[in-house]
Amino acid sequence: MIVVVGVGNRLRKDDGIGITIVEELKKEMKNTEIEFLLGETVPENLIKKINDLKPKKVFLIDAVDFSGKPGDVIPIENQKDSGFTHKLSYNLFSKLLNCELKIIGIQPKDIDYGEELSDELEKKMDQIKKKMIKFILS
Repeated sequence: MIVVVGVGNRLRKDDGIGITIVEELKKEMKNTEIEFLLGETVPENLIKKINDLKPKKVFLIDAVDFSGKPGDVIPIENQKDSGFTHKLSYNLFSKLLNCELKIIGIQPKDIDYGEELSDELEKKMDQIKKKMIKFILS
């Protein structure tokens, strides 16, 4: 079992990309071995539910400012919180899970207030989804 968690705030434009991607992947990936969850801005509230599912691996999908181009997707190896758009300590989150944690970051363009994704991320949506599927299934 794999768990994929979307993290973000839909009211801050591209900060909601993690949630949007997970919602899209849930529609496209009808695999019973993958559970898709929405963590919104408090994914730590899902720790008990995740641990109850007993996954081998958890992927957190989140907007991360790693100074890339908008829509770039990378696995986050160095989990310093400075580039993340939320206050959650991913190192602490990782310690509370009973499995491997992988963080996949998507470079946002604009995290100002607003409900729509930037044009740059909208245009790259299919490309972002393909990269996510590759990370999840590898």
